[in-house]
Amino acid sequence: MLWRARWNLMVWIAPIRSCRLHGMGASNCPSRQELARYIEDWSKIAPHIGYRTYNFNLAESITPYSKVSIYKQEIPFLKAHKCSALNFETFGSWAIEGPHTYLSARLAWDAGANVDAIMAEFYDRLFGKAAPHVRSYWERVDRAFVEAATHAGSFYCLPRIWTPEMLRACTKDLEAAEKSAEGDIIRKRVRVFRRGLENARMYMDIHNASLEGDWVRAKDVYDRFLAHAREMVADGILNPYGVTYLERFVAPGVLAGYARCTDGCSIVARLPDEWQFRYDAEDRGESEKWFSPDAPSDGWRTVRTYTSTIEEQGIEEQMTFMWYSTRVNVDKAGAGLVLWFSDVDGRSKVWVNGKPAGEGAPGNFDIDLKGLLKPGPNSITVRVDHSRISDLALGGILGPAFIYSRSQPQQQP
Repeated sequence: MLWRARWNLMVWIAPIRSCRLHGMGASNCPSRQELARYIEDWSKIAPHIGYRTYNFNLAESITPYSKVSIYKQEIPFLKAHKCSALNFETFGSWAIEGPHTYLSARLAWDAGANVDAIMAEFYDRLFGKAAPHVRSYWERVDRAFVEAATHAGSFYCLPRIWTPEMLRACTKDLEAAEKSAEGDIIRKRVRVFRRGLENARMYMDIHNASLEGDWVRAKDVYDRFLAHAREMVADGILNPYGVTYLERFVAPGVLAGYARCTDGCSIVARLPDEWQFRYDAEDRGESEKWFSPDAPSDGWRTVRTYTSTIEEQGIEEQMTFMWYSTRVNVDKAGAGLVLWFSDVDGRSKVWVNGKPAGEGAPGNFDIDLKGLLKPGPNSITVRVDHSRISDLALGGILGPAFIYSRSQPQQQP
């Protein structure tokens, strides 16, 4: 006999750990398929369901983002499965989330409303003759998220969305919209979206500069990006959290990378993108000396680190220990050499040429090499504790790493 909840009970579902890029039950998203089954099962026993979700890309919220296609399918699905209450956490960042924010309010009142008609009205009334180009822009953004071959949270999904081709096409859409706009008010509205698109362009400039090892350029773009975002906040078209997340998640790596290649510091060697990798579910790597330069190669595979997350490479996430190993050539091995990681998701242990070199907290960190290097090839092995989730579909080494020299000891803050 199936147990049923009392008539006055409402079950609230808040899927913060489910993918934020795809719709309910999406064929390209296992976690959203699981969520759909979860809601179907609850609807069999609960008389009422409430659903709490986000109108922004959680822990990023500064580049354009669309959920129009998601809500077109998702809200009727919820209504059909006893959902009678919706809670949208919303920032009101119109430059980057305008269309679906408006749509969410309309569908909250009428889950069966005609979405195509609502959006046609939205574009036509706000943009007049510029409407087709503005609509083309936002539908392009919408498709990019729906079709994205990633489920990573925060900023880590953005390189799969904001490709050079995507940026060019979106720019063309909004340039055409501005040219066809009738009157200053319409042009001003189009420029709101152009300022939002500029956020995506600047973020990708920072990302690409860091991948290329140009931390001076990365910081220069970051400084301009921060000023641009603050102006948007002052103008009421971006929520302050856009700036907060930029400072919290992007700034630390960029500023630390810049500090390690300026003011007497210089990069000696960049570590490669591709490393050897394996999981360690039984935590036997240390006892079996996987950090040894002569460790057997069985069980290891080649993965990319800073150009692609593990899940984007088709490797299923495991909440366990992650091991990485690589080799790097150093011309000279003197005093004052330091190994720096820009972004690691999890606490780390590092070995150099088979010897313990130090530990690092999540994020960016230094490892003082203390004479562990030798001229020529050197082995570097990292063990990352991924037993806890920081954000969706991440874990392990996520950013570039390099060896740098510092002529003066760094003072502790």
